[in-house]
Amino acid sequence: MIPQNPQMPTGCEIASLTMLLHWAGHPVSKTEVAGWVHREPAPYQRNGVWYGGDPHRGFIGSPDSPNGYGVFHEPIYQVLQKKEPARAFDLTGNSFTSVLQSVDQGSPVITWVTIGLAEPRSSMTWRTGSGKTIDWKTPEHATVLTGYSATTVSVQDPLTGRLEHYPRSLFQKRWEQMGQQAVGLRQE
Repeated sequence: MIPQNPQMPTGCEIASLTMLLHWAGHPVSKTEVAGWVHREPAPYQRNGVWYGGDPHRGFIGSPDSPNGYGVFHEPIYQVLQKKEPARAFDLTGNSFTSVLQSVDQGSPVITWVTIGLAEPRSSMTWRTGSGKTIDWKTPEHATVLTGYSATTVSVQDPLTGRLEHYPRSLFQKRWEQMGQQAVGLRQE
């Protein structure tokens, strides 16, 4: 377990990635890992229009700031590919069953859900430099899924710093609402 606090109040994805790398035998710090993830600008207003970075390209803002946002699966997967090219996988867009099958095979999976499995809500919309519209949902959160039963899932939650057990059906619903994002590493 690698908690995100106190160093990274908005760095749940970084802490989750660090946990996965530790599991794979890379004793790196979350500060080091944060440096491997590309950064994108936080939202800012110009002429009445909100602009900002693309979470599909990098971390929006900074994970060590309480005003940071987060990052989606692609930049996290890029780090996994660099560190463990033969073992990295991206299940984003696949079924929840495929995520659970990876866990069955002994592979922990970073999953994007919400803090405490709260109902996601749109908190801000901005345009990227390429013209893409980003609709940011909060309270966005990433955890490491390590086990499950018929009714619960077990996740290493970097915010609580503990192994948490959540209702499986609600976890799946929040995961689907947050874009079905999931990346991991296969067993050797």
